[in-house]
Amino acid sequence: MFGRFKDVALLLGRIGVAVVFLAHGLQKWNNGIDGTAKFFEMTGIPLPTVAAVFAMTVEILGSLAFIAGFLLPLVGLGYVVISLGALLSVHIDNGLTGQGGYGSSWCWRWPGSPSASTAGGFRWTTCCGAASAPARPSPPSFQTA
Repeated sequence: MFGRFKDVALLLGRIGVAVVFLAHGLQKWNNGIDGTAKFFEMTGIPLPTVAAVFAMTVEILGSLAFIAGFLLPLVGLGYVVISLGALLSVHIDNGLTGQGGYGSSWCWRWPGSPSASTAGGFRWTTCCGAASAPARPSPPSFQTA
């Protein structure tokens, strides 16, 4: 019973996080690669065209995969990279609670990482930010007399 509840809760969490990233990806799509790259260049992001293509790919295609439950750890890692880029290039100067600050951004960006890696048979290893396979039970040991 609780397993089904966990599955539904993770699905709803994935949908919530993915919809926000998807909306930002579609905003970048509307601005085009050149417009997004110019904004990234203005904020000091290195390789702005590559970063724009990466962000748009993760935020659009990755979000669709995230909702469907595909490539969860990979998309979660992409979300982390995008979130760190946004935090360090745009939001950090505005403080935690200021206009354009990282407080609200932090709340909706970071849940994507653990939900990405706990669903689909993975769990999140917070110390290094990588997904790892769940621990398997040890085979039964046979004692000989």
